[in-house]
Amino acid sequence: MFARKVSLLLKPGSVAKFSLLMETEVIPKLRKQNGFQDEVTFLTPGRDAVFGISFWEKAEHGRSLQSRHLSSGFEDSVRPD
Repeated sequence: MFARKVSLLLKPGSVAKFSLLMETEVIPKLRKQNGFQDEVTFLTPGRDAVFGISFWEKAEHGRSLQSRHLSSGFEDSVRPD
């Protein structure tokens, strides 16, 4: 098993938008990826910080995403300018 961690600082007030994008775009795309097992996201109440861990069958499966974007424009819509 391989775990990949991601942390983001979101635009102020965009936690709800982030949650919706994760549920409707990112998670469905992750599920289609070879070796994907599960994903856990941690939100800090009252702050615009997010921490996520995705779990993969093998390291090469999780690492293959480092050079690709799962959702075009996703980061631009939730990350600060």
